[in-house]
Amino acid sequence: MNNDIFIDEYGFDHARSEVLGQGGQGVVFRTDDPDLAIKLVTDAYGEPLTDPVQIQRYQRRFQWVRLLPLPDGVNISMPIALLKNKAGYVMPLLGEMEPFEYFWPYTAALQGISDDAIPHWMAAMQPADAKKLVHYQRTGGLRRRLNALLQSASLLARLHGYGLVYGDISPGNMFISRGAAAAGDAVWLIDADNLRFDRPSCGSAIYTPRYGAPELVNQRDGGRPASDCHAFAVVAFYLLSTVHPFMGRQALGEDRDWSDTDDDARTSEDRALAGELPWVGDEEDDSNATDSGLPTVLVLTPALQTLFNDTFSAGRLAPWRRPAIWHWPQALAAAADITLECAGCSMNYYPETPYTKTCPYCQAPLPARLVLESWCWEGADAPLGEPDWRFCREITPGAEITLPRRVVDDFAVRTADDDALVFCFDGPRLTVKKIVGATMTLAAATDGAFHPVSAQLGIEYADAASGFWLFTEMTTPRLIRCVMQEAGQ
Repeated sequence: MNNDIFIDEYGFDHARSEVLGQGGQGVVFRTDDPDLAIKLVTDAYGEPLTDPVQIQRYQRRFQWVRLLPLPDGVNISMPIALLKNKAGYVMPLLGEMEPFEYFWPYTAALQGISDDAIPHWMAAMQPADAKKLVHYQRTGGLRRRLNALLQSASLLARLHGYGLVYGDISPGNMFISRGAAAAGDAVWLIDADNLRFDRPSCGSAIYTPRYGAPELVNQRDGGRPASDCHAFAVVAFYLLSTVHPFMGRQALGEDRDWSDTDDDARTSEDRALAGELPWVGDEEDDSNATDSGLPTVLVLTPALQTLFNDTFSAGRLAPWRRPAIWHWPQALAAAADITLECAGCSMNYYPETPYTKTCPYCQAPLPARLVLESWCWEGADAPLGEPDWRFCREITPGAEITLPRRVVDDFAVRTADDDALVFCFDGPRLTVKKIVGATMTLAAATDGAFHPVSAQLGIEYADAASGFWLFTEMTTPRLIRCVMQEAGQ
C-alpha cells in the first residue's frame, strides 16, 4: 500500500505533499489539492498511530469537534472528512498560506540573506543581528505583524465569546497569506483537535512546548481561555520583539544564581516556562532581563506593554489575573493604525515615540503623511479632550489610503477591519470617497461649516495641509480631524 496516499471516509484519495508543521500531537501536510490539507496523529516517535483502539478514540474526538457550534465566518480549519483506518482528517486550507513560523528568523531564512543585502545603516551591527533585522523587514515589518496578531486575537475573542477554548495556540497552528502585504492578509487557525467548551473538568493539558501556560506545564489544569491568552501573548511578544518573553539571561544560564543547586534536574529554561522566573520585561525584577531583540519602545505601545506585563507578571501564576482576549484586538489595532513606513529603510515605527523627528532605524526624516484624530461626538458643549482613536499613514505619489471602520466608529471585533473611507492622492485634489455599501452619514467642513457628502468630495491640498474636519455617523457620531503633514515635520 502506498503510504503517501490516504483515503477518507467518503472514499476519496488524497496524496500527501509538503509538510506544513509537525509537533507532539502529529503532522500537518498539504495534499495534491491546493485547498486541502491532512492532519495525521502520530505517536511519541513521530510515527502514525497503528493501534485500532487509539485510532477509534481519536476518530470519536474528531467527530465531536465537527459538531461544535462555531461562530459564522470564523477562519478555523475544521475536519471535513475523517481518514479511513487512520487517526487523522482532511481539512480546508487556502492554497497560498504559510505558518506564522515564517516570521521567525530561523537559520535557513537568514542563510538566504547575503552580506551585500545588509544596508549601510546596519554597518555597525553584528552580521547575524543585521540579517535578523533584514528578515524582519522582508517579512512585512512591524505593521504586518500587528495586523496578523489583530486578526488572530479577533478569532480567539469570537471563540471565547462562544464559550470555546482553542487549546494549542502556537506559530505552527496560525497561518497567514503568503507574501509581505500588510493589508489584505487572511489569518487562519488550523489543527482544531483540541477545540472544546470551557468546563471545570477539562482533561489532560495539550500545548506546544515554549507556548504553554504555567498551569499546563505544571499539570495543574487542562486549559481554559486564560491559558489561550497566555499562549497568544507569548506568540505576540516573540513575534514583535524577536525574543521569547521568558528566555532572558537567567533562563539561558547567562546569570546562574549562586544558590542554584543540582538537586533539581530541570534546566533554567524549564523553570522559566513553568513560571518560576520573571519575564524579560518585568518592571520589578530584572534578574531575567535580556539585551537581545528589538527594544520594546520600538515595537510596543503603552497599551500593549501593559497587556504583556499584566499577563506575564501578575498573571503568570494567577490565570484569573490575565487580561481576557477581548482586550488584545483593540490594543493591536490602535498600534497598527499609528505605524509609519520609512521611505529610507522600509522599516515600520511609531512616530509618537522619543524618536519623533526621524526614523529610529536609519534616521531618515518622517515621511509625508495623513494624520487623523477621531473623537466620539457628545454635543457642541462637550470638550473634545484626548482623541478616542488616532490614525496615520505615509503618503506616496498616487497613494490610496483606506480607513478601517474603527477610525470612524466604535471598535467592534467583527467590524473593526471593514473598509469605511478611501483617501485618494492621485489627482489635483485630495478625494475622500465612501466605500460602496458602507452605511454611513458623512459631512465635511473646510471653512467652519459642515456640508453633507453623498459619495465623495474633493479637498484642495492647501486645505488638507491646514486641516479639515469630517463628521461621520454609523453606530455613534464621530468628529474627525484630518491633516496632511509634509515630510520632515
